[in-house]
Amino acid sequence: MKEQVDTASVAKEADKNASLNKAAPAKAKSLKRSSIVSELKATAQETQFELLQYLQKQVEAGAVQDVHSYYVVNGIAVTATKEVMEKVASFQEVEKILPNETRQLFVPEKSAEALLEPKAETNSIEWNIYRVGAPAVWEMGIDGSGITVASIDTGVQWNHPALQSKYRGFDEATGQVSHENHWFDAVRGQSAPYDDQGHGTHVTGTMVGSDPDGSNAIGVAPGAKWIAVKAFTAAGGTDADLLEAGEWILAPNGNPDLAPDVVNNSWGGGAGLDEWYRPMVQAWRAAEIFPEFSAGNTTLTNPGGPGSVANPANYPESVATGATDINNH
Repeated sequence: MKEQVDTASVAKEADKNASLNKAAPAKAKSLKRSSIVSELKATAQETQFELLQYLQKQVEAGAVQDVHSYYVVNGIAVTATKEVMEKVASFQEVEKILPNETRQLFVPEKSAEALLEPKAETNSIEWNIYRVGAPAVWEMGIDGSGITVASIDTGVQWNHPALQSKYRGFDEATGQVSHENHWFDAVRGQSAPYDDQGHGTHVTGTMVGSDPDGSNAIGVAPGAKWIAVKAFTAAGGTDADLLEAGEWILAPNGNPDLAPDVVNNSWGGGAGLDEWYRPMVQAWRAAEIFPEFSAGNTTLTNPGGPGSVANPANYPESVATGATDINNH
C-alpha cells in the first residue's frame, strides 16, 4: 500500500511522552513498542479496508484463493486470477504488486581446512567464539543474561541438550514447557518447535548454546534466552511466510512486550536494491529489536566486493554479518 507508517517518528514521540511522565526504562520500552504496533495496525486497517472488502467478495465468487493482511508493511498477500489482480492494481491505495518470491538461507560451505581442529585454542570454548572476542566480553560480565534472541529460520530442536535450558518457554526449575508466545510456525502451523533441516538449530546454538553444565560454550551469548520462528523449508522461504514471521517477531501473538531484543536472519535475496522487507526492519529498529542479517555468500555470479552484500542485509537499518572459517578464509 502507498501509505507507510514512519515508525521512527512514532518511537521518538513515545520516548518523549515517556520522558515527560518519568517512566522507568522498561515501561518506556513497553509504551514505545505498543505505540508502534497500534499505529501500524490503525494505518493498515484504514487503508486496506476497501480492498479487503473487494477481495472478500471475490473469495465468495471463487476468483480469490487466499488473502492475508500484514499490518507492519501495510500489504496484503493474495492468490487470485489475473483479472482480480488487475483490478487490485487499479485501487488508488495500492502502490505496487510484487510476486511471492522464495528467498534462500545462506549456508556457508565447509572447506577441508575448516574441519581441522584448532591448535592454539582451548577445547572448552569453540574456535569461532574466540575469533570474535566473546570471552573477553564475558569477563566484563556480559554474556547475554536478561536478553532474548530470536531466529527466523528452519525452526529449532528445542530440547537439544545445548539449547533446552536457554529456551524461554522452558522452566528449568519445574521442568515444565510452554511453547505459546515463544514459538511460531509460519510454514505448517505446528504448535511445538521442530527443525526438519537442522540449520535453525545450528544458528541458535551459535547464538546461545553450551553444554548443560555450562562447559563447551558454542554460543556467543550463553546467558541469553531464545525464541524462534520457522519460515524456511528445504526449498527456501516465501515472502508471505517471511512477512508473517517478521510480524510475529514484532509482537508475538499480538503482544509487543514479548518481542525479542535481537532477531537473527541467516537468509536473503540477491545483491542490489530490493526494499520489499525494509518497512519490517525499520519497525524492528524503532521497537529496539536489533536486526542481524547474513551478508550472503560469494557465487559464480556474485564474486564479492563492493555492492555484493545481499538484501535485506544491505538496508541502512540492518546489521550485516559475514563469515570466516578457522583459517580466516
